[in-house]
Amino acid sequence: MAEFIDQLRGQATAALFPLDGELHLPGLAEPVEVLRDRYGVAYVSATSVDDLWFAQGVVAAGERLFQIELAIRQANGRLSELFGELTLEDDRFVRTVGINRAGVAVAASWDDASRRMYRRFRDGIAAWIAAMPAPPVEYVLLDAEPSVPDDDESWAACWSMFAWGLSGNWDLELLREHLAAELGEDAAGHLLPPLRGHPAAPGAGRVAETILADVPRPARGQGSNAWAIAGSRTASGFPILANDPHLLVQQPAPWLELHLRAPGYEARGVAAPFAPGIVLGTTAHHAWGATNVGGDVQDLYLERLSDDGSAALHDGAWERLTVHREEIHVRGHEDPIVHEVSETRHGPLLGSFLTGRLRPRAHELTDTYAIRWVGVEHAIRPSALVDVATVQTFEGFREAARALGCPGQNLLYADVDGTIGYQCTGLFPVRRAGDGTRPVAGWTSEHAWDGFVPHEELPTAQDPASGYLVSANDRPHDSAYPHLLGLDFHTPYRARRIAELLDERTDH
Repeated sequence: MAEFIDQLRGQATAALFPLDGELHLPGLAEPVEVLRDRYGVAYVSATSVDDLWFAQGVVAAGERLFQIELAIRQANGRLSELFGELTLEDDRFVRTVGINRAGVAVAASWDDASRRMYRRFRDGIAAWIAAMPAPPVEYVLLDAEPSVPDDDESWAACWSMFAWGLSGNWDLELLREHLAAELGEDAAGHLLPPLRGHPAAPGAGRVAETILADVPRPARGQGSNAWAIAGSRTASGFPILANDPHLLVQQPAPWLELHLRAPGYEARGVAAPFAPGIVLGTTAHHAWGATNVGGDVQDLYLERLSDDGSAALHDGAWERLTVHREEIHVRGHEDPIVHEVSETRHGPLLGSFLTGRLRPRAHELTDTYAIRWVGVEHAIRPSALVDVATVQTFEGFREAARALGCPGQNLLYADVDGTIGYQCTGLFPVRRAGDGTRPVAGWTSEHAWDGFVPHEELPTAQDPASGYLVSANDRPHDSAYPHLLGLDFHTPYRARRIAELLDERTDH
């Protein structure tokens, strides 16, 4: 065993990205400089943004290649090509919900700048794969070779997967339905966030009892924080912005810290390993941070199907289902496993739901639910990461934030001119009836979506009289709006406590 461990260490060492010297890689127009600070954070300087995205791809692949490939496989329902039947249920669920199909729709909406960013980013990853001295040790353990796709759709699905993880609340709808059936409406209202009124819900049968015990719950303490303090309350006279986004702990980390610089673009902060640009960070002019809005952008529809299951009833007429034939390649199987997904006008039919994170289990649903989700067509446009970094005013920042369709984010902003601001982003559906907290009837148009809340109507704030803005998330909720101190909204404990501390420490 000791000899095996030593071999793995040797292979892992051989695969390390070089920290000094020169790399000669085809694909660059001009040389790029990569420096490291004492923490190992890469400072990447290029003479053009095209070369910058290429160099970011090289650095990202050099440090996180297996993580990048894993993210793409997860988002496209292709984990089983590496892990066999162990991840088959995960792939089936992703293909059912349609994260891979969402990637196709999202990529189709990209602008030319986004496509070029990703093309150069992928070029850099491919250049590193061709030149790397040895593959990362994970590939050695799995007896596999790196396999990274070269199409926009597969990469766009990563943004859709990111959005799915930060979206709500289809699972809470199932849980509320079960609690009401088991314990009564009053108990359901006490155990979950209270209903705003009483939406018209169909008489659905009982959901499998396992959902009450096994439904995924946020880890204790999970929830993001962000705050901005005006210069009037700081010793320096300049604003301060802090951000603590709480994604699930993983190894490697979900973020890759970088400083990126080229003519027309410079930002430092954290990037998604699978994407070019800085997601959260700072420039010479301003800084920005985010917490998740947690708005309700998912609805379940109880459908009535024809006897042969080929059509769904809607407003008195039978509408034929769309059937997606998903082929899942499983390591160790000669032929792919065919997984057929039926879809109504509202979305794909869920045959089961998963519980558990490390070893997910599938539980069958006895009722026919279709899921509608904003993220099927909307995500984060990659070029928006450039836009939010290059603006020179809060008004410009607010306009650039329109491109953050799903997941909705609470964005905090502070700049060297002294401005602090807040903008809620995202697309939140306007429902004809109900409030999205319970499954609704799919056989009538009564519960359709009539577009989204206009961006101009989403909460925003600039230079509040209090001198600070706080955004925090500390529980799942049904509201489409943020918890924001400084505006007249409900403030949970976490945001309230941060505000108290700010008052104590910044009171002159």
